[in-house]
Parts: sequence; C-alpha cells; structure tokens
Amino acid sequence: MFLHTVSAFGPHQKHTIHHPVSKTTFSIVPACGGFLSELLVFYKDKMVNVIEGCNTYEEWQEDVYFKSTWLLPFPNRLKDGNYSFEGKNYQFPITDTNCHNALHGFVFDKTMKLQKVELTPSYAQVSLEYVYNGELAYYPFPFHLQIGYTLMDKQLIVDTKITNSGNTKIPIGIGFHPYFQFPSKVDALQLQLPKCQKIEVEGKMIPTGKKMNYTHFEEKTTIGNLSLDTAFKANPTDSNSYKIHLTDPQNGLQLTYFQDTIFPYFQVFTPSHRNSIAIEPMSCNVDAFNNGEGLTILERGETWAGSFGVEVS
Repeated sequence: MFLHTVSAFGPHQKHTIHHPVSKTTFSIVPACGGFLSELLVFYKDKMVNVIEGCNTYEEWQEDVYFKSTWLLPFPNRLKDGNYSFEGKNYQFPITDTNCHNALHGFVFDKTMKLQKVELTPSYAQVSLEYVYNGELAYYPFPFHLQIGYTLMDKQLIVDTKITNSGNTKIPIGIGFHPYFQFPSKVDALQLQLPKCQKIEVEGKMIPTGKKMNYTHFEEKTTIGNLSLDTAFKANPTDSNSYKIHLTDPQNGLQLTYFQDTIFPYFQVFTPSHRNSIAIEPMSCNVDAFNNGEGLTILERGETWAGSFGVEVS
C-alpha cells in the first residue's frame, strides 16, 4: 500500500507519496503552484531522484528556471506581452526582460487546493485544483484547473483538465516545466525525439512561421555539448501519444517521457549548469495567443483534457 506523509516546506506543506516495497516516491507542494519537487526511484541499492526540483522554500522563491511548474494560460513566450481577442487588446506584464516578452502566464506560483489523496496497493493519486476568477485585467477569462498526479511502480502520470467557468469564450494553452536528471551530466546522456519539426524563431525567441524537419535525435544520440532552447512540433502519428527517450548509458538508466497527441508541441532546454534537461509538453506553439497555432478556444462550460507522464527503467 502506498503511504502519504506531510512535511514542512517553509510556511507551506509538502505532500509525499511513497511505496515501502518498490520505494518509488514523489512529492508536491500545492501552495507553491502545485509544483513537483522530486520523483525518486530505487536503483542499484540507492534512491535516484530523476527530477531537479527545489529542495527548500527559499530555493523555490529564488528559482528562475520555473522548475516543474504549471504554465497557464499560455506556455513559453508571448511577444511583447501583447495579444488581441474578440476585438479587444490585452497587455501582460513583461517578465522576460531580455527579449521583452511575457513568459509562462501567471499560474506557476499560485496556491492550489488539495482536493483528494487516494492510496491503493497498486497506485496513489493526488488531486489538486486551482480556480481563477478572471481578476487580472490582462486575462479576464475565468477557468477551473484540475490536476491529478498518479504514481505507480516507476511511473508517474499527470492528468490535466481546464474548464471555461466564465460567460464568454476564452483563449488558453497549457504547459508543464519538468527538469530531468540522472547521475551523469547532460553531456553524457542520450536523447531520442519523435519525428518532429523544429520551430524557427527570431532573435527574441518568437516563431517566424517557418518549421524544418529535425532528424538529429531521431535515433538515440549523445547530447554532448549541444545547447538547446528549442520548440518542436511533433509529426502526426497513428499512436495516441508521442514518446521521448532520455538514457544514461553509464548508469544503465532510461527515462521514457510521453505526452498525449493533444499536446502536439514540446520544448527542450538545457540550462547552463548542464545538470538536467527540461522536456516540456505544450498544448500550443510559442506565442500562440498571436499566431493561433494550437491555441484552444473554449466555449462557456467547455473542458479541455490531456495527459503526460514518465516511466523510469
């Protein structure tokens, strides 16, 4: 049977799910944007944390990498923070000062409510919710976000639902921002992407409208010293999901990341410290509020739903 424990995370609570036999463990902090702080698997007589999270509340407050945070109502960048919808113009605050864009929406640090913890012999699920009432002038569109983290043996599945709780149509996109790590540095890891197109961007990291077939990681390929901060669009598939493989050949570990085809976009980012690599599901393209690529328009009362997850072997 999975176990549930609660510990302090600064002034808030960290909820940890642990299986005493397999030892698989994950932790989340609902009050800090519902972020995933760790995912541990037992391997060769030790615990390996495959998520680079924030270990303390102070570290979370100072984090500039958006580690394992939720990105709504848009992931990635919004050009100049500006967009128009239904004939009205809106201006997000500029949070990416280097490129003069808005970055990752506003949900990443909001307090989420713990709805339920379900423990069984075969899985454990933690359910969160965030209710947004449309109070921000630059996004006056209410929505209800529901998140379910489900842990099984060496597998974590994340389910998301967004419901339009307002009286008008709303534009919305969603993303998640996990950083994956292994005992080896990023340079020694092997990456394999699904068949995809690389999204060309200009100097301010905004798409130009061009996409190019990308084959560099079509087979398992060592990352080496390659630096990535790159958005991709997965090619259509007969499967119901896209898979990305990240392998640490020196330690015999492999992480398989998967996302529903309702997430046709993803971003890969290698931070300068080279200790981890971000593989980020996105329901829409960069700057989707302006280019419309993958942007979801929800009617009153309509719900969007999607899933992604990881398995470690």
